[in-house]
Amino acid sequence: MTSGKASQVKRGGHLREQIFSNQFSDMSMITINKGVNYASSTADCLINRSEFNYILEHLKANNGSTSIKGGSTYQFHLGRIPELIDYNTLEIKHLPSQTNSNKLETCFSSKIGFTEQLKVLSSYDFWKKYLGKGEILAIDAENHWNFFLMKDVLNLLINPSKIHWRIRNTGRIKGDLFFQDGSKRAGITFEHRFEKNQSVIGAHGGTTGISVFYPWLLENITNRLSVQKMKV
Repeated sequence: MTSGKASQVKRGGHLREQIFSNQFSDMSMITINKGVNYASSTADCLINRSEFNYILEHLKANNGSTSIKGGSTYQFHLGRIPELIDYNTLEIKHLPSQTNSNKLETCFSSKIGFTEQLKVLSSYDFWKKYLGKGEILAIDAENHWNFFLMKDVLNLLINPSKIHWRIRNTGRIKGDLFFQDGSKRAGITFEHRFEKNQSVIGAHGGTTGISVFYPWLLENITNRLSVQKMKV
């Protein structure tokens, strides 16, 4: 995904947060519009209308703080991720492609090697920091808000029987997600954006979010429920 596409996804996410809050929050639209989470350091939205208390009760959530994802790709974090790259020792090289020796690929590396990166990606605290901003994860799909307890999502991401990490010669890291039929599909990517010196991690690229990551959650997390989206 290009930086322009990433910015477009981010803007679409802000609109989705407003639509969500209009349905599940008792705040005024002025407050909702002012409260859009552009920094992404905390939960995107809050479920606090009494008629939706059953969502919290069903999921066994401590509160209604909710992170929203939707569209075809899900960006977990865009910015600096110092657990996976040491930016002081970041090296960028142009090397021949492994599949086409006549083509050069932009590769990156730092003093943080893949062994250490694997430990980070297996850490609950890492995913809590970059994805787990809220008690609940809500995915906008199939004209419904699909709710998961965030703790269940984070535990799934560190389950070695459900996900396998591999590094490419470019420095990008791919997370292969395992399905019950024995298949596996690349569902999560970590990479560095050279033009803005930023890193990104998420279910991005093509339609990876809606076609791989979301079905993976559905298959592995039974503690969930869906609510039809309110017509605008």
